[in-house]
Amino acid sequence: MPKNKKKTEDRIGIFVCSCGTNIGGVIDVDKLASEFEDYPGVVLSTWNMFTCSKEGQVRIAETIEEQNLTGVVVASCTPKLHEELFRDILEEKGLNRFRLAQANLREHDTWVHGDEPEKAYEVAYDLISGAVERAKLLEDIGFEEYPVEKSVLVVGAGVSGIQTALDLADKDIKVHLIERNVAIGGYMPKLEKTFPTLDCSMCILSPKLSAVDRSKNVDIYTGTEIIDVERDYGNFKVKLRTRPRYIDLEKCNACGDCVEVCPVLTPSDHDLGMSLRKATYKQYPQAVPGAFAIEKLGHAACKISCPAHVSCQAFITLTREGTYDKALTLVREAIPFPGSLGRVCPAFCEDQCERGTHDKSVSIRNVHRFLHDYELESGSVEPVEPAIDKEEQVAVVGAGPAGIACALYLARLGYPVTVFEEKKEAGGLLRWGIPEHRLPRDILRSEIAFVEQHGVKIVTGTRVDSIEQLKKQGYKAVFLGTGAPVSSQLRLTGENAKGVHHALDFLYRVNSGKKVQLGKHVAIIGGGNSAVDSARVALRLGADTVTIVYRRSRTEMPAIQSEIDDAVKEGVKLKLLTNPVEVLVSNGAVSGLKCIKMKLGEPDDSGRRRPIPIPGSEFDIKVDDMIVAIGQKVGPDGIHSGLELTSWGTVDVDPLTMQTSMDSVFAGGDLVTGPALAVEAVGAGNEAAESIHRFLRNLDLREGRPFVLPQAPPPDVAPDALPGGSRARMKKLPAKKRATNFDEVELGFTEKTAVNESERCLGCAICCECKLCVEACQKDAIDHYMKEEVFELTVGAIVAATGFQEISMEELPEYGGGKFQRVITAGQYGRLLSLVGPTAGKIKIPPDYTETPKRIAYINCAGSRDEGCRPWCCNFGCMYTLRHAEMTNREYGDSMEQWIIYHELRAGGKEYEQFYKRVREHGIRFVRGFPSDFTEEKDGTISFSIFDQGSGQLLRLNFDLVVLTMAVDPSEGTAELAHILGVDRSEGGFMKELHPKLEPVNTKARGVYIAGTCQSPKDIPSCVSDAKAAASAAASHVLKGIVRVQMDKAMIDEDICIGCGLCEKVCPFDAITMKDRDEGPQLAEVNSLLCTGCGKCQVVCPTGAAKRKHYTTEQIEAEVLGLIASHRRQQAARH
Repeated sequence: MPKNKKKTEDRIGIFVCSCGTNIGGVIDVDKLASEFEDYPGVVLSTWNMFTCSKEGQVRIAETIEEQNLTGVVVASCTPKLHEELFRDILEEKGLNRFRLAQANLREHDTWVHGDEPEKAYEVAYDLISGAVERAKLLEDIGFEEYPVEKSVLVVGAGVSGIQTALDLADKDIKVHLIERNVAIGGYMPKLEKTFPTLDCSMCILSPKLSAVDRSKNVDIYTGTEIIDVERDYGNFKVKLRTRPRYIDLEKCNACGDCVEVCPVLTPSDHDLGMSLRKATYKQYPQAVPGAFAIEKLGHAACKISCPAHVSCQAFITLTREGTYDKALTLVREAIPFPGSLGRVCPAFCEDQCERGTHDKSVSIRNVHRFLHDYELESGSVEPVEPAIDKEEQVAVVGAGPAGIACALYLARLGYPVTVFEEKKEAGGLLRWGIPEHRLPRDILRSEIAFVEQHGVKIVTGTRVDSIEQLKKQGYKAVFLGTGAPVSSQLRLTGENAKGVHHALDFLYRVNSGKKVQLGKHVAIIGGGNSAVDSARVALRLGADTVTIVYRRSRTEMPAIQSEIDDAVKEGVKLKLLTNPVEVLVSNGAVSGLKCIKMKLGEPDDSGRRRPIPIPGSEFDIKVDDMIVAIGQKVGPDGIHSGLELTSWGTVDVDPLTMQTSMDSVFAGGDLVTGPALAVEAVGAGNEAAESIHRFLRNLDLREGRPFVLPQAPPPDVAPDALPGGSRARMKKLPAKKRATNFDEVELGFTEKTAVNESERCLGCAICCECKLCVEACQKDAIDHYMKEEVFELTVGAIVAATGFQEISMEELPEYGGGKFQRVITAGQYGRLLSLVGPTAGKIKIPPDYTETPKRIAYINCAGSRDEGCRPWCCNFGCMYTLRHAEMTNREYGDSMEQWIIYHELRAGGKEYEQFYKRVREHGIRFVRGFPSDFTEEKDGTISFSIFDQGSGQLLRLNFDLVVLTMAVDPSEGTAELAHILGVDRSEGGFMKELHPKLEPVNTKARGVYIAGTCQSPKDIPSCVSDAKAAASAAASHVLKGIVRVQMDKAMIDEDICIGCGLCEKVCPFDAITMKDRDEGPQLAEVNSLLCTGCGKCQVVCPTGAAKRKHYTTEQIEAEVLGLIASHRRQQAARH
């Protein structure tokens, strides 16, 4: 026997339980007890028929006093059932409750060895021996008490959650009821009637909705989920996240005006996809809260990818609806140049368009060009009234895209803005750097005029050289958008010869109307938009041959690909993987170009493959003129010269606010980025304008920026369900006709083409942010800039009531699920029966819902009780089907033939059997068997085969509609929530109770309770019963005001802890953290409230520093030695 380390004498009492015949029917308990009468340290060993009975309890209590016991061993059933009872007896008699050791004779022995009594006897002896040896080393363990908040968090606001909240509130306990949907109610509002009474579902639920809504003790949080839970001594510190609903709950009066104007239709989740609703919606008519909500999944990829963040989905949607004026207004909110950028923008939005993952992207750029063209052609331009109402004057230097965008943004905010432009006309590179065959002058001029209508003053032909000069004139803030006008050099021999031009200078002279003469052969160096523009202009000026020389392949050319295509069609030649090495000069003028061939190596910083010269591949090209188009840079002189610059010579700004080193000066566009795109300059101008506004109002320049929501997930659209047709082609002038003049090449979309193209949009974000709802709302309740809120609550208990969900139809292809449109779920059929459902209570055949079915089959257990799918029973499916059959019979009688296909029928609730019998009396056919071989006939009906176990016949049946009573899963997110709460999960992922009979709503996590279908599938009465039980358990917990925690937890021996952190890593309850010491390695620290005493830390600790009270290494070793007692007795007998 192991040496007893305690100073006091061991006085152990053994109480063996017969447990009726569970133990006593297998072994002789009287003999077993008597064998321990002389066991070392044992002063009494006896047996009872039922140790847990009153008689057994009294026997233990009296023996503790009479024998002055130091420890008690109970040999009975599992400690899960009666351990706390026996511990209470010890405590009542002055013996520490942890001086109890239990030997599990029933589950560990007699139930296992029921037909081997001799073996069972030996095992029983060993189990008791081990318990005695452990009992000798047990020590006194105490409790710690912590205060508990008188409040409960209820997670999930279905019928279980609502009933839990009401019962708790009635006990004057504060309840925080959270629901991830925009309204409470759960699944029950989807039901038309409930079985077996066929009461109206909402007639039952609605009073409870009203009661919980009106309760002063219940706070309701919709759109809210748990992020994290931290044990805060006796309480839970819960971190929650509330998604924005974009409609103010306090202001909204549920008038529905926003719904009337919303142009977006999306499948209704309440009708399970069988109808469409607006993006602005109420979940169901009697919803609580009654306010509407907006479903916005984020920002569409097109908006996120646009540097100016144009709401592409919005103007596409409005175009589809024919509200072109509103669509154009929306475009102009982000860009002042809808017509110009509709022609020259590279359309990053289209590169990211999700439609492009299916076939081709929506032609977004051409649609917003159409909007501007339509306005000009229809003469529907409405005059704009300037809204200048502020005193602070703002100066904008440079009338390019950045400057004009900044000026318009500020003017809309009421600021008087003056734009100074050095050239004779505003527009920047849109005016002087893009040829007229791409961007007609009248288009740009109309856009500049629109900006001026807002009160922006544009002063052309004026150069500003000093910021101080502007300040002296009274300007309180300045925006610089003077661009990057200096052309980059090739740095080649002969570059300064006559006939060498630089692209921007060349295009400026052409766009100024000056006469430009070129020779017969022209070479363009570069592959960007300016290079392609210069090439096409050179053709139009009469050059015989125009060749673009570019050092990479066509794939790497940064120019818009459609522009390259057009240039080639017009006759421009591409000399690719070629780089000039010398300009050949004759008589001071260009005569040719010496080039070298290149090959592509590894990608460089730009992501494009690096061009590498091929030695010995030099060759000459005959040219008369050469146009260099390899980029521009910011000059060293100018108004920006006093500001801090980057190493590239551009103005250094805060990338978020566009503020320069001078507080009142902001900058954007090419002056900051170097040569870039007009749409990028517009985006910078907008951001700078917002910063100027905040600067002048003494607001934080950075707060809430950038406001970009997460990207909306790609919509799940089947290939055969894609809206609209193929991508529209832009009509163009024939290549031969256009190459000799500057007429616009692209002719634009017709109204019909633009609408058809708009119909192709997939509506990724659902809400398109058209803002029509904002205009319609008279209560100013809508805020599209609402953000999610993260906040914390401290509560004393948590009740999880997160519900269930039907499995996906796609999991049952053998039934035609997800393949045949006439195969629907029982939930969907229930919506057809609803008076507020998609067909107003009339049974109609999908997808057009015009024809009434004559034959319906209900198939029970679709996926349930199936080892290949969901092996558990859904518990309510049989009654679900019977209810639908009864409701259908009441409406249609014998005119609709109904068949119920089942494995077994279960009607185990109160009055369920009577309901089943009533349904059978209506002549509904019941067929027992397993259906298979589902096919869709030419007329759309569904056929399947089934062996009728009742008649013994193989049937081939045909129906107009097939209804699958689906298997169910715990609701989405249950696994994550269970992990956060520290709750185990059972089969199928449902939350696991502490004990299925004795603790059905408790969990292993103290203070956490479960109710309803998150624990297992069940019907409404069972959910309500659960709720009341969970409310009672939670109330009992928090109303005590304190939590008493047994300290049989892990502990750390500080002297030998080496701070390795293994215990922290393996702890499944986050109960161990590593803390710094004043000296030496870190020290592990145990949070006793989180620790459940699982012992994992004890197992992995390399030094033995991690221990568990009540299960120390010495105690475990002693028990193990005791467990081999029979083996040792046999050895002794042999010797």
